[in-house]
Amino acid sequence: MANIKINTLYSLENVNDRYELTDDNLVVNTDTGVVKTPYLNSKGYPVVSLAKTENGKHVNRDVFMHKIIALARINNGPYKVIEHLDDNPTNNSVENLKFSDQRSNALNAFRTGRRQLIQDEFVVATDDNRVIRGPMREIANHIGVPRMTMYDIYYRRSRAGHSVPVRGHVIDVDKVK
Repeated sequence: MANIKINTLYSLENVNDRYELTDDNLVVNTDTGVVKTPYLNSKGYPVVSLAKTENGKHVNRDVFMHKIIALARINNGPYKVIEHLDDNPTNNSVENLKFSDQRSNALNAFRTGRRQLIQDEFVVATDDNRVIRGPMREIANHIGVPRMTMYDIYYRRSRAGHSVPVRGHVIDVDKVK
């Protein structure tokens, strides 16, 4: 196989034309022969800093290694996300990457345990002297008040530092710490 010019890949057209992806999935600056060393970004994904042209100016931008590899090695068209099948952001082997959509990527993250559904717990006081504790969705369904109304009460209260006027049956909403 021959090296692939990175600026020929979909959505990377503005990358400087001196970068190529080798058969070993290394990014090389063809002007200098130097291999660009990937580093981990704040979310743990390997990225390389490449010169791009934006608004007529040359700037350096981080580009995900998995994006470069998937675009070069997997048959594709426009896409939403590139999914790591094993949820390991450092495993950029072609067999571990696939083009996907947000929903599939999120479901895979929950299935593998990379993400967990965390529901904040709230305490709601009603005008008939009830105090209900639980996730906002369950409380809203139980007392028949729209969830967004209850979030609105909570955020107004937290900003004002005190209770807000009664809306529906709800007197106060607070988050359990």
